[in-house]
Amino acid sequence: MVRKSFRDILTLVVVSLAYGVVSGCATSGQGAKRLVEYQNQILQLKSENQKLTQQIVVDNQTIATQNQQIANLQRLGPERFAKLTRVASIQLDRVTGGYHEGAHAYDDGVVIYLQPFDGSGQAIKAAGSVRVRLFELTGEPRLVGEVNIRPDELEKMWISRFWTNHYAIRCPFSKRPNSAHITVHVDFMELLTGKPFAAEKLVDVKIPPTTVPATSGVSQTR
Repeated sequence: MVRKSFRDILTLVVVSLAYGVVSGCATSGQGAKRLVEYQNQILQLKSENQKLTQQIVVDNQTIATQNQQIANLQRLGPERFAKLTRVASIQLDRVTGGYHEGAHAYDDGVVIYLQPFDGSGQAIKAAGSVRVRLFELTGEPRLVGEVNIRPDELEKMWISRFWTNHYAIRCPFSKRPNSAHITVHVDFMELLTGKPFAAEKLVDVKIPPTTVPATSGVSQTR
């Protein structure tokens, strides 16, 4: 259809060219100038036709690929979702605990080692979003740290080497804790199904020592 339209346009241009040249020669000396203009128009139309032809080839390839995908999905049927590897549970690894940056001896936050497991108990790199909250539970619960991780960010946090398969997520303290015991609460939402999972762990962290000023209970009288 594009080629037919191009031929029609080209024919019209050639006819107009012939008419313009004849008319130009008969009435004025502008025939050569019009000839150059028409030649430029023909070249431009050829270029546009070539681009349209290439785009049609790309579109046809895309349509063929999509049709093949549809056929494959129809052949697999609705039960294909049951065959996908999905998260069955999550766990915080035992090495989850405090971390520090710098020369000081106290911790700056908690590093969380998160493991999603499938139905057979294997740790898997499941896509999802994560919310980590750190609570101090001496008296009223006090939030001392929080991070929210998007799926694209979480993907870069996966560590898989030797016997290690987990996400490593750092959650810095937003408030300096007063207690060395911190409750780590993690919410994980699986990207595939939207199903939420949660896990908690009590960890010990190193906090700066508190200094209480010395007071003397002895008064001197003269």
